[in-house]
Amino acid sequence: MSVLLRESFEHRVYEIKQLTNETIEHLPMREALLAIMGKINELFLDDLDLMRILFRENDLLDLEEAKQLSVMMSERVESIADFLRRRHAKGEIRTMNFTLAARQLMSMWMQFTYSAIIGIAVVSEPDVVAYLEEMVDFTLSLWQA
Repeated sequence: MSVLLRESFEHRVYEIKQLTNETIEHLPMREALLAIMGKINELFLDDLDLMRILFRENDLLDLEEAKQLSVMMSERVESIADFLRRRHAKGEIRTMNFTLAARQLMSMWMQFTYSAIIGIAVVSEPDVVAYLEEMVDFTLSLWQA
């Protein structure tokens, strides 16, 4: 299981890095956030069975595997925080704790993901596109200067 998880997450991290490094810098803030969150959602929910296995069997992960997954998630948060810092430098959003802002955004996405993985509606909006748009619009309303 560890090789499958590692390869799966390495692929997802690579795809997310490609998006953040090549595609989003020129997009307006809202579209950039929708692209980031849409790509993260696509990559993690494309293999819903694997995510369900990860949730159900997480106690089978050894300490090193769990640490690697934690590092991958922390890197994604910091990547989004760096994106927010660059957008702040352009005057698009106000000064804030950018790491906490990125965590907040990821937490809202994780609620939707959690709903999909466990099959219990934690989030009342069943349409992922509508939820991501609502999530990004709300978040931007908090971040705008």
